[in-house]
Amino acid sequence: MHVTFLTLNRLGRSAVNEMLLEIPDERVLPNDLRDHIVSKTDGTSLFIEELTESVLESDLVVRTQMAYQLKGPLSTLGISSTLQDSLLARLHRIPEMKGVAQTAAAIGREFSLALLGR
Repeated sequence: MHVTFLTLNRLGRSAVNEMLLEIPDERVLPNDLRDHIVSKTDGTSLFIEELTESVLESDLVVRTQMAYQLKGPLSTLGISSTLQDSLLARLHRIPEMKGVAQTAAAIGREFSLALLGR
C-alpha cells in the first residue's frame, strides 16, 4: 500500500477573498460580511464554503439583482462561530436532514448508503 501525506495550509486572506468572489450566482457580498467570513474561518476552505452557504441560505441576507445585502448590523445577526455550529444550524433549518444525520451518528463513523437507507 502506498500512502502520501499532504499538508494543507490555511488559505491566505487574498485566497479567501478570491473564493468569495466565486459565489455561484455571481452576486457580490457586502464588504463587512466578506471581512467577517475571512476572519471567522481562519483560512479553512471547508469552513469558508460552509459558512458562506449557510449565510446565503439563511434569512440574514437579501438578494438584490447584483449583490447581497445584510438585513441588519453584522453584530446582531448571529452568524456561526465554528464549522460545527454552522453545520448544526444548517441541519436545524432542514428537518429531513436532521433525522438522516442522527441515524448516521447512531450507526457509526463508516457505513454504506444502503445501510443508511434501511
